[in-house]
Amino acid sequence: MVTLIVSAGCSVSNVVDGLSSASDIAESFAGKYSTLYTSVEKMSNIRGELNERLHSSGSAQHSVVSTGDVLSAFKLLKAGKGDGGFGLSTYHFIRACEELGTHVAMRFSALLVDGFAPKDMVSCTLIPIPKGKNVITTDSANYRGIALISIFRKVFDLIF
Repeated sequence: MVTLIVSAGCSVSNVVDGLSSASDIAESFAGKYSTLYTSVEKMSNIRGELNERLHSSGSAQHSVVSTGDVLSAFKLLKAGKGDGGFGLSTYHFIRACEELGTHVAMRFSALLVDGFAPKDMVSCTLIPIPKGKNVITTDSANYRGIALISIFRKVFDLIF
């Protein structure tokens, strides 16, 4: 399940699609982008089939994440990036000690074994951005969505 959090008050215009309340505008964008991001749920079928094949072939023990994997992913993060409202920056990970890498590796390994991801791993903050400088910002069709995911999710994606 993907959870969308649309940042209210981030639009350039005070009125979008005839809506003037920041929360109404945010809900409108959430509705527009939810079909895009819920299509990711179809990936759960693929993931389930892959897990089944791994377990039946005896390869499940190879799905453990190492501290080295995590520390290498930390180094690949772009400096100064935020996570969309969870309160972390990539600097927290880039400058982290090896012990954090070990704890994150253990958590990621548990995620793979359990097949369950916590809400902050599947949530994102969606920021609507105008498609150009001279667009009519009162029309939601003139916006594109930028999804900000948690840093933990970025690290997980970089490993895999």
